[in-house]
Amino acid sequence: MKKKEFNDKDFSIIKDLDLSIAKRETIFNRLKNPKIGIVVSSYYADIARDLTFGAAEVLKKNNIPRKNIIIWNAPGILEIPVMIAKNIHSCSAFIALGCVIKGETPHFDLISKTTIKAIMDLSIKYKKPIGNGIITCLNKKQAAERSDRTKKNKGGEAARAALSVLGGFKGETTQWST
Repeated sequence: MKKKEFNDKDFSIIKDLDLSIAKRETIFNRLKNPKIGIVVSSYYADIARDLTFGAAEVLKKNNIPRKNIIIWNAPGILEIPVMIAKNIHSCSAFIALGCVIKGETPHFDLISKTTIKAIMDLSIKYKKPIGNGIITCLNKKQAAERSDRTKKNKGGEAARAALSVLGGFKGETTQWST
């Protein structure tokens, strides 16, 4: 059997593979102790508080230490993507929380669609999990129900979604606590 000789191209492939492995190890080490950013719109303060509580509760149940959770306040939901973009490299994942209540003008549709698309674009561009806990409601009663701490809190659901995608990045198949 003839002994294969290595050429420059072979060494280039090995070098690229080594860099890829090193990069992956760096990412995995960062994800062992993830930093989670919560960006919450304070426009409806009571709803925002309950959504944030729901998200924090899920993070706590999944052993994310408080020191690894950063909370930023945005005046409205339209500012949430800007705040995430500004801090995109500081966290392993983000949770976007807020509320939009439909009024009598098309403003509701414009704000909701623009914000959700911008959040999705950021998530895809930076390959960063962003759990969407922005609730769109027809009235304050619906908002209170969807943010209720004793029911299916949408803040908690957004936290579970972010952790689930983060786990997928880590190569895990385990379920996160609810």
